[in-house]
Amino acid sequence: MNDICEKIRRAIPEFPDCKYPWDVLNEMKNSPKVILPRRTVEGFNDSEVYADPDVEIQPYCLFTGLVILDKGVRIGPYSLLRGPIYIGRNSLVGPHAEIIRCLIMDNTSLAHKNLMGDSIFGDNINFGGMSVCCNMPVGRNMIKRKFRGEESTCEEKYGSFVGNNSSLGCLTIIMPGCFISENSKITGQCIVYGNGKVKNFVNGVKEIKVSQ
Repeated sequence: MNDICEKIRRAIPEFPDCKYPWDVLNEMKNSPKVILPRRTVEGFNDSEVYADPDVEIQPYCLFTGLVILDKGVRIGPYSLLRGPIYIGRNSLVGPHAEIIRCLIMDNTSLAHKNLMGDSIFGDNINFGGMSVCCNMPVGRNMIKRKFRGEESTCEEKYGSFVGNNSSLGCLTIIMPGCFISENSKITGQCIVYGNGKVKNFVNGVKEIKVSQ
């Protein structure tokens, strides 16, 4: 987690060290002082976007809340970003995507029509199109969340943590509370559960463990 916090400090110098992913997400809600320049964008009245000068924001994007875009970021058209959000250097959000209260590190690509909520994505991740990181279970109030072998429960919204150098295919669904370790490779059309299991929902019988 220290590596993630260190990257965020490139834009928010006073950002503290955190032990768990959910601590980092919560710290982003505390109106941090951002050193990147303010960007005028289309969006809601509460939008507060800070971006490096070379950030590319394509037409018809909407922003709400605090959004921080580091050097080399590209945001595809018709995307909705609902802060607080931090997107690290040279990362991409594809067209028609919705990103909600997420932290995205460097060189990570979230493809078209992705819906990502309350999650953290490390470096060098490729997420195929039309995929979802769920942040709220249906039919129950508590989320069981896991990080590096430690488990806890919470009542607030929480999505997942995806480790560095992972690749996830199109139409992937990640259920709330998941920890996906570094270098994981998950084929498309799969459901990833909080216990680390992956089920292919095309044939309904394939079940594998996320790479450790």
